Amino acid sequence: MKLHYPFFLLMFLLSACQLPHQDMSRSVQILSTPPNIASIETEVTIPLEADNEGHLYLNAEFQGKRLVLLVDTGAQIMVFSNTLLQGTSIKTEVLADGLLGGMTGPGKGTVGFIPVLSIDKVIISRLPVLFVDLDGWNRRSVRSGARKIDGFLGSNMLLYLRAEIDYKKSQLTVSLPRT
Repeated sequence: MKLHYPFFLLMFLLSACQLPHQDMSRSVQILSTPPNIASIETEVTIPLEADNEGHLYLNAEFQGKRLVLLVDTGAQIMVFSNTLLQGTSIKTEVLADGLLGGMTGPGKGTVGFIPVLSIDKVIISRLPVLFVDLDGWNRRSVRSGARKIDGFLGSNMLLYLRAEIDYKKSQLTVSLPRT
Protein backbone atom coordinates (compact mmCIF):
# COMPACT_ATOMS: atom_id res chain seq x y z
CA MET A 1 0.00 0.00 0.00
CA LYS A 2 1.48 3.32 -1.07
CA LEU A 3 0.83 6.17 1.38
CA HIS A 4 0.85 9.74 0.22
CA TYR A 5 2.34 11.11 3.41
CA PRO A 6 2.04 14.84 2.60
CA PHE A 7 -1.76 14.35 2.80
CA PHE A 8 -1.50 12.93 6.32
CA LEU A 9 0.93 15.64 7.40
CA LEU A 10 -1.44 18.27 6.03
CA MET A 11 -4.31 16.75 7.99
CA PHE A 12 -2.20 17.00 11.15
CA LEU A 13 -1.13 20.59 10.41
CA LEU A 14 -4.64 21.74 9.60
CA SER A 15 -6.20 19.96 12.56
CA ALA A 16 -3.94 22.04 14.79
CA CYS A 17 -5.59 25.15 13.31
CA GLN A 18 -8.96 24.06 14.76
CA LEU A 19 -10.85 24.70 11.56
CA PRO A 20 -14.38 23.50 10.98
CA HIS A 21 -14.26 20.15 9.19
CA GLN A 22 -15.57 21.56 5.89
CA ASP A 23 -12.94 24.35 5.80
CA MET A 24 -10.21 21.90 6.75
CA SER A 25 -11.24 19.46 4.02
CA ARG A 26 -11.16 22.20 1.38
CA SER A 27 -7.73 23.41 2.54
CA VAL A 28 -6.37 19.86 2.49
CA GLN A 29 -7.85 19.36 -0.98
CA ILE A 30 -6.09 22.48 -2.29
CA LEU A 31 -2.74 21.87 -0.61
CA SER A 32 -2.54 18.20 -1.56
CA THR A 33 -3.20 18.85 -5.26
CA PRO A 34 -0.15 17.75 -7.28
CA PRO A 35 1.25 20.56 -9.42
CA ASN A 36 2.13 20.26 -13.10
CA ILE A 37 5.89 19.94 -13.58
CA ALA A 38 7.74 20.30 -16.88
CA SER A 39 11.32 20.49 -18.09
CA ILE A 40 13.12 19.88 -21.33
CA GLU A 41 15.57 17.64 -19.48
CA THR A 42 14.67 14.61 -17.36
CA GLU A 43 17.41 15.36 -14.83
CA VAL A 44 18.16 18.89 -13.70
CA THR A 45 20.83 19.93 -11.21
CA ILE A 46 19.94 23.11 -9.39
CA PRO A 47 22.60 25.07 -7.50
CA LEU A 48 21.92 25.77 -3.84
CA GLU A 49 23.45 28.44 -1.65
CA ALA A 50 24.41 27.47 1.91
CA ASP A 51 24.76 29.83 4.85
CA ASN A 52 26.94 29.40 7.95
CA GLU A 53 24.10 27.70 9.80
CA GLY A 54 23.72 24.98 7.16
CA HIS A 55 20.50 26.34 5.66
CA LEU A 56 20.15 25.82 1.92
CA TYR A 57 18.55 28.33 -0.44
CA LEU A 58 17.60 28.27 -4.09
CA ASN A 59 16.53 30.92 -6.54
CA ALA A 60 13.16 30.80 -8.26
CA GLU A 61 11.16 33.15 -10.43
CA PHE A 62 7.52 34.16 -10.17
CA GLN A 63 5.97 36.73 -12.55
CA GLY A 64 9.38 38.14 -13.43
CA LYS A 65 10.42 38.52 -9.79
CA ARG A 66 13.43 36.66 -8.39
CA LEU A 67 12.56 34.73 -5.24
CA VAL A 68 14.75 33.19 -2.56
CA LEU A 69 13.33 29.94 -1.19
CA LEU A 70 14.63 28.10 1.85
CA VAL A 71 14.86 24.37 1.18
CA ASP A 72 13.07 23.01 4.23
CA THR A 73 12.70 19.24 4.45
CA GLY A 74 10.74 19.75 7.68
CA ALA A 75 8.06 21.90 6.03
CA GLN A 76 5.32 19.61 4.78
CA ILE A 77 4.02 22.06 2.18
CA MET A 78 5.09 25.01 0.05
CA VAL A 79 4.87 28.23 2.05
CA PHE A 80 5.18 31.66 0.45
CA SER A 81 5.10 35.18 1.83
CA ASN A 82 1.69 36.76 1.49
CA THR A 83 3.43 39.85 0.06
CA LEU A 84 3.80 37.89 -3.20
CA LEU A 85 0.04 38.18 -3.66
CA GLN A 86 0.23 41.96 -4.10
CA GLY A 87 -0.39 42.97 -7.69
CA THR A 88 -1.49 39.49 -8.77
CA SER A 89 -4.86 38.00 -9.61
CA ILE A 90 -4.26 34.87 -7.53
CA LYS A 91 -7.45 33.83 -5.78
CA THR A 92 -6.95 32.52 -2.24
CA GLU A 93 -9.12 31.03 0.45
CA VAL A 94 -8.75 31.71 4.16
CA LEU A 95 -7.07 28.87 5.99
CA ALA A 96 -7.20 29.97 9.60
CA ASP A 97 -8.00 32.91 11.81
CA GLY A 98 -6.03 31.54 14.72
CA LEU A 99 -2.60 30.05 15.21
CA LEU A 100 -0.88 28.36 12.31
CA GLY A 101 1.93 27.14 14.52
CA GLY A 102 5.23 25.97 13.16
CA MET A 103 8.13 28.26 12.45
CA THR A 104 6.09 31.15 11.04
CA GLY A 105 4.36 31.74 14.37
CA PRO A 106 0.81 32.97 14.92
CA GLY A 107 -1.18 34.57 12.16
CA LYS A 108 -3.63 34.14 9.37
CA GLY A 109 -2.98 32.01 6.37
CA THR A 110 -4.55 31.62 2.97
CA VAL A 111 -4.24 28.87 0.40
CA GLY A 112 -4.13 29.23 -3.35
CA PHE A 113 -2.40 28.22 -6.54
CA ILE A 114 0.66 29.92 -8.04
CA PRO A 115 0.07 29.89 -11.83
CA VAL A 116 3.74 29.38 -12.82
CA LEU A 117 6.96 29.11 -10.80
CA SER A 118 10.35 28.59 -12.45
CA ILE A 119 13.21 26.93 -10.62
CA ASP A 120 16.21 26.80 -12.95
CA LYS A 121 15.05 24.72 -15.96
CA VAL A 122 12.03 23.31 -14.12
CA ILE A 123 8.65 24.95 -14.73
CA ILE A 124 5.96 24.27 -12.14
CA SER A 125 2.39 25.31 -12.86
CA ARG A 126 -0.72 25.28 -10.72
CA LEU A 127 1.40 25.03 -7.58
CA PRO A 128 -0.60 24.80 -4.34
CA VAL A 129 0.81 27.17 -1.72
CA LEU A 130 0.11 28.31 1.82
CA PHE A 131 0.53 32.11 2.00
CA VAL A 132 1.50 33.53 5.40
CA ASP A 133 3.14 36.62 6.87
CA LEU A 134 6.88 35.89 6.85
CA ASP A 135 7.94 39.31 8.17
CA GLY A 136 8.54 38.02 11.71
CA TRP A 137 10.46 35.01 10.38
CA ASN A 138 12.64 37.26 8.23
CA ARG A 139 13.37 39.72 11.06
CA ARG A 140 14.53 36.87 13.33
CA SER A 141 16.49 35.21 10.53
CA VAL A 142 18.36 38.34 9.49
CA ARG A 143 19.27 39.09 13.11
CA SER A 144 20.80 35.62 13.40
CA GLY A 145 22.76 35.97 10.16
CA ALA A 146 20.44 34.01 7.85
CA ARG A 147 19.00 35.34 4.58
CA LYS A 148 15.65 36.98 4.03
CA ILE A 149 13.37 34.55 2.18
CA ASP A 150 10.24 34.67 0.07
CA GLY A 151 9.13 31.18 1.02
CA PHE A 152 9.89 27.59 1.88
CA LEU A 153 10.37 24.76 -0.61
CA GLY A 154 8.64 22.04 1.40
CA SER A 155 8.97 18.28 1.42
CA ASN A 156 5.87 17.82 -0.74
CA MET A 157 7.64 19.54 -3.66
CA LEU A 158 10.84 17.63 -2.98
CA LEU A 159 8.81 14.44 -3.35
CA TYR A 160 7.00 15.62 -6.49
CA LEU A 161 10.35 16.62 -8.01
CA ARG A 162 11.99 13.34 -6.93
CA ALA A 163 14.72 15.56 -5.55
CA GLU A 164 18.01 14.57 -3.99
CA ILE A 165 19.99 17.08 -1.95
CA ASP A 166 23.77 16.89 -2.08
CA TYR A 167 24.83 18.92 0.94
CA LYS A 168 28.56 18.72 0.16
CA LYS A 169 28.15 20.05 -3.39
CA SER A 170 25.28 22.40 -2.41
CA GLN A 171 23.02 21.19 -5.19
CA LEU A 172 19.60 19.71 -5.66
CA THR A 173 19.11 17.12 -8.39
CA VAL A 174 15.60 16.76 -9.78
CA SER A 175 14.58 13.61 -11.67
CA LEU A 176 11.53 14.18 -13.83
CA PRO A 177 9.59 11.56 -15.77
CA ARG A 178 9.85 11.66 -19.55
CA THR A 179 6.90 13.39 -21.16
